[in-house]
Amino acid sequence: MKRKRSKRSGDGALSLMYMLRAALIACIITGILMIILAFFLKWEWFSLEALGITNVVIKTLCAALAGLVCTGAQKHPRLMDAGGAGVFYILLSYLVFRLIEQDFSLRWEILSDIVLAFVAAIAAALIKNFVFDQREEAKTMTKV
Repeated sequence: MKRKRSKRSGDGALSLMYMLRAALIACIITGILMIILAFFLKWEWFSLEALGITNVVIKTLCAALAGLVCTGAQKHPRLMDAGGAGVFYILLSYLVFRLIEQDFSLRWEILSDIVLAFVAAIAAALIKNFVFDQREEAKTMTKV
């Protein structure tokens, strides 16, 4: 007996593609922001003491961007996909920056980065969904 395929059977692979694409876009944006930050440091517009917090802010914003990009591409956005995009972003950026530094030691700080990225991506997707729902509700109220 042949097993019936549901309509959603290919959603897992498609969601993974959305998450990986969003993570890659966020990594590219992170690289651009890091280059801008390097120029700011070179021109002494930024102090070295603020580098740690700036790094966290860049990671958080790019993880939120990954969540937005991931849910923006889907017809029916899922929050866990947004969180997964944030986690993939952190893992991909960690790998890229470890390759650049040629230091492959695993550090405990990656766990806090993963949690931060997961929460930031889900929060951004929640805010986007809330704003989108409010707009849709306002449109339907004006039509009535």
